[in-house]
Amino acid sequence: MTVSILSAVDFGKLGVAAAYCVILFVIIFLAFFVLNLLLKQNERSM
Repeated sequence: MTVSILSAVDFGKLGVAAAYCVILFVIIFLAFFVLNLLLKQNERSM
């Protein structure tokens, strides 16, 4: 996905690059949220 962002910037499509950045940010946020939930759940079962 970062390759797509850099490619969009190279071609001057900053709006597309910004949209890809937002999507990437959301994916990373969701991954951290899910990992946090799993770790808290694992902590309770110990």
